[in-house]
Amino acid sequence: RVEFALIRNRQNHPLKSLRLKELYKFHVIHNHMLRFVNDLQFYLMNDSINSAWKVFMQKLKRASNLDRIYEAHQEYLQVILQCCLFSADLEPLMGLVMKICKAALDFKIFQNALYTEVQSFQLSMKSSLEPSLETFEITKRNSYRRCIKVVEQYQTYISQFCELVKHHKLPHLLSFAQTSALHL
Repeated sequence: RVEFALIRNRQNHPLKSLRLKELYKFHVIHNHMLRFVNDLQFYLMNDSINSAWKVFMQKLKRASNLDRIYEAHQEYLQVILQCCLFSADLEPLMGLVMKICKAALDFKIFQNALYTEVQSFQLSMKSSLEPSLETFEITKRNSYRRCIKVVEQYQTYISQFCELVKHHKLPHLLSFAQTSALHL
């Protein structure tokens, strides 16, 4: 859901021709958020589930009885829960992932509002309607502030995520966390 919303937002915004410093910064942040979501999906599917599945299948081939199959399956489930952040000791980490995804969706909503305001102003300038530059600037500033606030939350969550990964000493997540650090 997050990936789809971010991709759709990038494709549909009306300001491709408008060159503003803020919009460029938002574009960079938007791409970072999209990369985080893509990297998270890749980590979960390839580094976690597929790797654990291969190990599980090897143990199944070597299993000599039903007890060994059961043990292999229990190990597989534990590895999946751990790698996918569903174990009880990693609950704070999963909470941060959820906050990061929510911040990305909030950013998309506020960014769309900003784009809509600019587009409405552009259309009113082209039509016979007299645009109010003062109203537009106030609205744009408010939308910009909301975007900045969400970006600051996002950056805080990413930093906390990286620190928790280091604290829990999770080697399987360390490289993912390191690539998630936001440098603007």
